[in-house]
Order: sequence, then C-alpha cells, then structure tokens
Amino acid sequence: MEYTLLQSSFRSGIRFSILRFVICFSSAVTIPRFPAPFIRSTLGKNLKRIFCRVAAGECEANCGCNFGDLFRGMSTAKTPYPLFVIKIETLYKEENENTHLVFDLILLEKAVPMAAFFCQALEHGYLQSREFQLQEVYTLNLQDGSQSLYYDGAQREFMGIPYEYNWHMPTVVPAEERDVKLSLAMLTPTRMKENRKLVRQHFSFKTFVKALINRCRWLDELVCGEMSCCRYNTSLLDYIDSLNVEVIKSDIEWYETQHFSRRQAQTLSVGGVVGNIVYRGNIQPFILLIAWGEIFHIGQKTNYGLGQYTFEVFE
Repeated sequence: MEYTLLQSSFRSGIRFSILRFVICFSSAVTIPRFPAPFIRSTLGKNLKRIFCRVAAGECEANCGCNFGDLFRGMSTAKTPYPLFVIKIETLYKEENENTHLVFDLILLEKAVPMAAFFCQALEHGYLQSREFQLQEVYTLNLQDGSQSLYYDGAQREFMGIPYEYNWHMPTVVPAEERDVKLSLAMLTPTRMKENRKLVRQHFSFKTFVKALINRCRWLDELVCGEMSCCRYNTSLLDYIDSLNVEVIKSDIEWYETQHFSRRQAQTLSVGGVVGNIVYRGNIQPFILLIAWGEIFHIGQKTNYGLGQYTFEVFE
C-alpha cells in the first residue's frame, strides 16, 4: 500500500542547481547570527541593477524580463516568489568577527541558466560598511558530495557549468512499524502555522509534515504555473495521527529578527522558531520527505534563508 503525498503536475521533477559562494571582507566584520537576509537584500538590489531597464517605481517585477522571472516565479503570484533559496554553510550561535562568509544558493527552474548573473550580482558589496569581494564559487555534486570550482573571483573567470538536477516529489510508503527517534535541528528561524497561527514553541510531527506538504504544493505551482493540479491525499494526515508520534525533548523557542524591504519600504519580521526537537515513533515512512525538505527548506520566506534544518534518525 502506498500513500501518495501529492497528485503532482510535475513532468520531469524540480530543476535545480546548488552553488557555494565564498566572499571575503576587506577586514574583520561582525557577522550577524542569521546573515541570509543581508545576502537576499544585496542580491535583489544588484540583480535589479543588472537586468532592469525600467524606471524605479514603475515596475512590479512582472514585465517579462529576467529580473521579473527570478522574482515572480509563479505566473499567478500576487507577491514576488524568488526562484532561489539561501542556505548558510556556517551558522553562528552568536555574532562573530570574521573575514569570510560561506553560503549556498539553491537555484530553481528559470534561475538555473542564470547562475552567472548571481555571481555578477555578488562580485562586491558591503556588510556593515565593510567591503567584500567574491572570492570563489563552487558547484556542488550531490552524487558524491564533491565540489568543483565554477567561478574564480580573482580572475573573474568561469571554469565550467553548474551541476544540474531534477528531483521528483517523494512519496510516503508505510513501513513495518518500528519506533525510532528523529532529531530535528531548526538552524534558522522557521515560520510554520498551526491552526492558522504562527508556531512559537515546540510543534507536533503532524504540523512539521504539513509544512513539508505545503512546500511541495508551492513548488508544484512554481513549476507548472496555471497548469498546476497539485493535490495531496488527505488520508495521509489521518495516517500520521495513527502513528502516535510524540515529542520527547524540545528546546524550541521563538527568535525575533527583522529585515528592511526596499520593495515595500518597511521593516518586516523574519522571525521564527529555532532550536532542537526530538520525536519518537514510526518515523520511517517520512524519511525521504524529510530529506527533501532539508535541501529546499520549509515554511515561509525561504529565500531569506528561513526554514533551514538538519535531521538525524537513530534507534
């Protein structure tokens, strides 16, 4: 018996590449605990400078140019849905003085062939008045975990093409009942909803899986646009209830942080839950789905680096 997670419109899976950026500061700078919003802001400003030929204030990112494609991935979207996810390679528990920052960009769909423009957008910039230069960009090989030089910042030379992948949605297949423990580490603020309210403390396994389902549905619409016919089998949620997965340990807490949006000309909350939570129960049927979310993040504002987590399963 197989519980199909989604009746998806995907024809060839999600097209994506992962690039690892290494930027170097002119002198030691205090790295914020969650620096992804700063990277997102720099990308938005510089990509618009590269692509946009429309006077400021006249474009709503839907004029059909490359900038519009990157920041309005869904043709039916009322607000921008950028086609990239920021994943910080080294996360800091507190602010630290450092001269380097390493992070990954996961480029989705139309963003994949625009990889070179992302390098151009991050060639140089400023963080807290400290200038930075793009040192190197690597393309990641998910098959063997290796990385190859894609762009040499010092020489301003491209060394090859990024590895490219197509990933189909995983399905949930009931396995022989065997209780295991699942440890989740929410590395960056994660914004999930339970009963239409943002989760501000530890959350049930069902809430976590529903957030993964919603992420799957969004990506289906991203790929297929108005042709999306994404549905999920509601019996899956009943199946989760039948497993009686329980929380046995949690130090989840709300972490508030803010970001100034140039587009909206206001300060936005990009806070969410962080910390560790451990579940016990028959987790095995959901392992592939959880591994999928580890790459693509979950919850809201993933293009700001939110919703990044790692997991471990043990007896």
